[in-house]
Amino acid sequence: MGGPTLEALSTGAALALIATLPAVQAEAVLLRAVLGLDAATAATILGKRAGAVRTAAHRGLRTLATRIETGPQWRLTGDTRTRGIPSR
Repeated sequence: MGGPTLEALSTGAALALIATLPAVQAEAVLLRAVLGLDAATAATILGKRAGAVRTAAHRGLRTLATRIETGPQWRLTGDTRTRGIPSR
C-alpha cells in the first residue's frame, strides 16, 4: 500500500473507509496499523488470540488496499443514525 492515492486520503476518509470493514477487521486494523499496538496487546484488548488479530488485520489491510487501488467504487455516505459511519 502506498503511493499518491493513499497519500491523498484524508484522515477522516481513511477512518470512514476502515469503518466499512467487518467489525473484527476494522478493530484489528485500528489497533495494529493505526495505533501501532503489537498483536498480543491488541489480542488482550479484543479478547482474542494474537494469531486471530494478525489474520484479521492482514485481511482488513488487504481489503483496504484493493478498495484504494480500484478507486472510488466504494462510496462513503453519511448516515445520521450511525453518527457519520458510512453505510455499506
